[in-house]
Amino acid sequence: MHPLVASTALALIASCTLHTASSFGGGARTTSTSPPPPDTSSTQSSPATETENGVLTRRYEKLPRYPTAPQDPWVGVASDQPRRIEVPPNEMWVVRSNDHACTAAVDHCFIPEAWFVEEDASARRAAIRSGYVIGFGPEGVTRPFNARTSAGLPSEPFTAYRTVPATRNNLAPKAIVVALSFDKPTIDRGAEVFERPWYVGVVESVDWELGLVFFVGQPDRVYSIAGTRVAVLSWRPGTKVAIVGDRARDDLAVRAADVTLPPAR
Repeated sequence: MHPLVASTALALIASCTLHTASSFGGGARTTSTSPPPPDTSSTQSSPATETENGVLTRRYEKLPRYPTAPQDPWVGVASDQPRRIEVPPNEMWVVRSNDHACTAAVDHCFIPEAWFVEEDASARRAAIRSGYVIGFGPEGVTRPFNARTSAGLPSEPFTAYRTVPATRNNLAPKAIVVALSFDKPTIDRGAEVFERPWYVGVVESVDWELGLVFFVGQPDRVYSIAGTRVAVLSWRPGTKVAIVGDRARDDLAVRAADVTLPPAR
């Protein structure tokens, strides 16, 4: 075990049971010959069924639903370039911000156009490195209008990554990963994906029993596996999207059954 895990931290963390997405259940899909019921979700008479800060709302009903499983990272790529945000003329880009348990089982609520970006200045740091999740619009890097953050947009030169939730198959020493802070390794709504700082590093070791990740060059910090994502695709302005490491093109996606969930609250 890593020397950082002192007895007091051990007592706190060991009390948490590591959960896997298999507890979500599931099964084979069935088909029906009867026509589907009419979609009335956008009619004026439909009740509000989603909450934002505990208040019922219908404001996000026209936006794509949250993911129901980890997505193939290639959905964020179009013709060997990052997929661009499509926003109707005279409208602003917004994402869902209603309450949701954005765990790794649902891809941390990442949308297909979401990329993690780290400026080169951050990558050169010997200690803590960080960046933010962004999208690429027609004019370049952008962030949703309803993402409340004071962070500026990243400047070139930078590296953008498409990431997937950490699993036992992809989380290993030398892997490039991004992670949420250890004190809050969870996301509670879609817009928070773009608001929170994500920390980037190279994996030094993993403690699966305690659910912890240790980064190279950061002996005084730990990260939760539940809030960690592994970089599988990378892109720099002027280049083509490339696979990170020696993985096969069709071996990047992960299964919901293999991810790590945060302890129950």
